[in-house]
This record gives sequence, C-alpha cells and structure tokens, in this order.
Amino acid sequence: MAWTPEIVVWFGAAIPAEGGGSSFANTLAAALIAVAVFLIVSSLLRRRINAGRSGANETAAPSERIEELREAAAARDTLGTVMAQSEELARRLASMLDAKAMVLERQILDADERIARLEELEQRGVGSAAARGTETRPALALEGERDPLKKRIYELADRGMSATDIARETEQPTGQVELILALRSA
Repeated sequence: MAWTPEIVVWFGAAIPAEGGGSSFANTLAAALIAVAVFLIVSSLLRRRINAGRSGANETAAPSERIEELREAAAARDTLGTVMAQSEELARRLASMLDAKAMVLERQILDADERIARLEELEQRGVGSAAARGTETRPALALEGERDPLKKRIYELADRGMSATDIARETEQPTGQVELILALRSA
C-alpha cells in the first residue's frame, strides 16, 4: 500500500523516507498510529454500548435504521483501513530496523577484522622495531593517511574537537566517528 500525503496528514505524523529518519521518529509515528487506532476502536465500542442501552434502534423508523446501519458499516470500513495502514507501517518499520541491524552487523565484523589485522601488525612491528632499534608508526595512522575521511577526523580530533562536533563537521554518524577514534587510540 502506498503512503499518500493524505494518509500522513490524517495520522498527524510524518513518515520518513525509505532510507532515512531516526528511530525516535519511527517510534513516534508508530505510537501515534497506535493511539489513533485505540481511540477509533474505543469510540466505536462506546457507540455500540450506548446504542444497546438506549433501545432507540428498536423504535426507530426504517429509514433511520438504514442510516444507522450505513454509518456503522462506514465506521467498520474506516477501522479496517486504519488497521491495514497500521500493519503496513509496522512492516515498513520492521524492514527498516532489519536493514539497519544488518549494516551494524557488517560494521562490527569489519571492525573485528581490522582489530585482528592491527594486532597482527603490532606483533610483527614490535619484534622488527626492537631488532632495528626504531619506533613503529601505528597501522591505523598509516591507514588514516590513505583515507581522506579518517585523516579529516584525526585532524579535527587533534584540534581538541569532541566526537559529536567532528560528526557534525564531517556529516558522519557520531558512532562511526567514535569508532574511528577508538580504533586510532587502540
């Protein structure tokens, strides 16, 4: 089901684009939809209970009874539409979370591989440096010289900027900046 602007406005929340948006915005949108569904369902149940108590349906004219039945059918259709839209939103949110989890897992594996490579280089470098009597440069510093983003992050960190400020300056996620800086100091 496609999310039209009318649906977004009806829910009173902005639905983020496929690849973007924060988890807070996604959670907020889901919560607003859940509240809307709850209010509609409770309103319909309250109407049904009040209609049963008043007894007006039994003495109403046939044209009034037909109109009441049409209104009830329209309310059921609206509820069904809202439920279908809620299910679609839940599926979209779940797929977005799954995609982000996969990216995070890939980044963790990449970090583990780099740590292993760094440890291996450090072991080889310490032995050969001791034999030569020279000091070795950290492998990540060499890698930072080849990668312009890491070089920029290292320069900003050397100036005393915080990871949050560096992330804002380089337009990168804060977690990525923190990881790069942590691997540098490791």
